[in-house]
Amino acid sequence: MSGSPIPKKALILILALPIAALLGYMLAGPLDYTTIFVYGSVLGLLLLPIFIQHHHALLVLSLNAAIDIFFLPGKPHLWMLLVLVSLGVTLVSRILDKEMRLILVPSVTWGLVAIMLTVAATAKLTGGLGMKALGDSNYGGKRYVFIAFALLVFLAVSVHRVPLEKARLYVGLYFLSTITAIVSNLAYMVPSMWWLYWFFPIEYALGQAYEDYAVGMIGMKVSRLVGFAPAAQAAVCFLLAQSGIRGLLDLKKPWRLMILMATIGLSMMSGFRSGLILIGLILAIQFCLEGLIRTRLFAAVVLSGVLGLVALVPLVQHLPLSIQRSLSMLPLLEVDAAVRADAKSSTDWRLQMWEVLIPQIPKYFWMGKGYSTSEADYYLAAESMKRGYMRDYELSLLAGDYHNGPLSIILPFGIWGVLGFLAFLVVSIRVLYLNYRFGHSSLKSINTLLFTYFLARVVYFFFIFGQVHTDLGALAGLIGLSVCLNGGVASTSPARAPTSPTSQRVAPASPRTPGRWKPARA
Repeated sequence: MSGSPIPKKALILILALPIAALLGYMLAGPLDYTTIFVYGSVLGLLLLPIFIQHHHALLVLSLNAAIDIFFLPGKPHLWMLLVLVSLGVTLVSRILDKEMRLILVPSVTWGLVAIMLTVAATAKLTGGLGMKALGDSNYGGKRYVFIAFALLVFLAVSVHRVPLEKARLYVGLYFLSTITAIVSNLAYMVPSMWWLYWFFPIEYALGQAYEDYAVGMIGMKVSRLVGFAPAAQAAVCFLLAQSGIRGLLDLKKPWRLMILMATIGLSMMSGFRSGLILIGLILAIQFCLEGLIRTRLFAAVVLSGVLGLVALVPLVQHLPLSIQRSLSMLPLLEVDAAVRADAKSSTDWRLQMWEVLIPQIPKYFWMGKGYSTSEADYYLAAESMKRGYMRDYELSLLAGDYHNGPLSIILPFGIWGVLGFLAFLVVSIRVLYLNYRFGHSSLKSINTLLFTYFLARVVYFFFIFGQVHTDLGALAGLIGLSVCLNGGVASTSPARAPTSPTSQRVAPASPRTPGRWKPARA
């Protein structure tokens, strides 16, 4: 034999030593974004086998996780990166394996495509994307990116069938990852842990920082822990997916009800009245879907609610101020005067802003104004507010933060955006209803909760608070989760509904994927 191949150990050393030397050299220098990017890239390569094998589960886990990728321009959320990774792995797998079957739901896909086309046309006609993070002179592009990712989220989540035995695991990954929202609030309480803000968004802790460091601030310290609101809502959804309302009210297992009440109590630490309203909507819709409104439980729940409200009357002023603020909307309760004034000023702020916005609807009815705003406009608005020449809500108007779901659609995207969004809601509700009504029996509690949560989010969006650039992605992820858990859309005929995973069409086993079953196209 004239030559011998390079030994594996030698090859590893040849490749590893230069990389180790480069990383050591960069680590010895100052910590900048280039160094962080290189280390992140190396870590990503090392984790690539895990991403390839578990990319779909990791994507579901990241959808509600409050984690940022701080070393990339614009600090995108973790789920945005994993959406691209998951779609890339899926595309490569489909190219290499022609027998691989993907779940497709054209009605939902085309609903999202219609929204994307409207958004793209609006951006083109109103000054472009405005990606300040990439060196553009305008702001607003990040909102366009969020809306575009809604379609990608749905496709990445929905195309893979989740085995029935893993359905509860995926539901847990989807909802319980939202608990990461409280990390920002907890980290703020311990200054030595502030390095966590490299990874977790600081926005949840801004209220705490404002109360501690605002110059000339007069009044009480409410100590609103904002991250507790989404975390508690997700925990309530997880409890309902596991046990349903009937299971939570089972007196033979009182700890379930105790956990539910404790979770609701923690949600009120955020000081958001709207957070408590959303949890109430979820519980009320779930109660109706389970058919409990026609039972004795309905009277028992109503009576318990009235008695609980009466019991709070003498106690409410002894509760933390943040909890008092969450309860300030309820009748009979006399909360602290400063808390009530703070809550009222927040409501008045929104009403004054909406009085300015509603007359603008005819102007942007056919062609929305988009999101692009120049840096000069932001600077002039901020300086005018400092000097008292503008009202405090006008900077929010400039940024497009209308705190109102319908206005967040029609003003940026006109009537075409409204029609596209409504079409998406109609087809999505139909898919969720069919899965709730005709889905596999083992998924009954999960399908009921997903249908409940979607309806609650829609009602909340239209009547309480909404922002289309964030809510659209959340709704798309939710409908995608329902599709992947049910293997598509359940048949309208109970006789045709699948009773086990094997009822789906099974492709012949191959040496690469022994015994793997592949669902048919939905």
